Amino acid sequence: ISAEQEDVNRRVEKIAEDLGFDFRVMRDKLEMRGRIEQIKSSIKREKVLDYLIDKAKKR
Repeated sequence: ISAEQEDVNRRVEKIAEDLGFDFRVMRDKLEMRGRIEQIKSSIKREKVLDYLIDKAKKR
């Protein structure tokens, strides 16, 4: 399970929209602050939880 670039871009786009920034500006700000790795970790964690919940429901 991984956070694909497409997943990260969608998350950055959502953050940019919420805060009223352009996507590229927001991405640059997040990269400068080292937040992209945190976003990737968050996405991975969510995917793992979704996977586990899905597996539990199928039992």
